[in-house]
Amino acid sequence: MPCSTMRRHLGNLVEAGVILRRDSPNGKRYQRKFGGVAQAFGFDLSPCPTCSRAFSPLLIAFVPKPQRSPPCG
Repeated sequence: MPCSTMRRHLGNLVEAGVILRRDSPNGKRYQRKFGGVAQAFGFDLSPCPTCSRAFSPLLIAFVPKPQRSPPCG
């Protein structure tokens, strides 16, 4: 998948509130620890549990129904 496509899809997820983007001042993704507190830059997945409850009814519609096979004979 091209980088531009990945950026577009990630931007759509950020816009929908599924993930959050934590940008560092220099645009890199890393973690810093100050004592016992960690500050991480990159993508934050903490909104996912909340969004999963909202997406559950939509996902059920996409689950394929089992198909009955024709009788042998």
